[in-house]
Amino acid sequence: MIFKRGIKTYWYKFQWNGKMIRESTRQGNDKVARQMEAAHRTSLAKGEVGSGKRKSRSRWQTFSPTVFRRGQRRRKTHPGFGIDRASNHFFDTTFPD
Repeated sequence: MIFKRGIKTYWYKFQWNGKMIRESTRQGNDKVARQMEAAHRTSLAKGEVGSGKRKSRSRWQTFSPTVFRRGQRRRKTHPGFGIDRASNHFFDTTFPD
């Protein structure tokens, strides 16, 4: 199905293997947009596009030590940084380094 979005740009959308595919054709001609949709469907059916697996994203467990170390370094160089500053003011206490 193609539809017009904005003044002159056509988009297409369809469902493939339970996944909604929605892309811009960057075209102002509806006939060209229909051909582009058909070409995308054909390439999916042939297995030319979309057959690869997604790359695994980094997890928080691998990322968190880096963030924690950066925060520790920042607090040493700037003692009144971040949450320490707010808690010092609220509780009127200081935290050991």
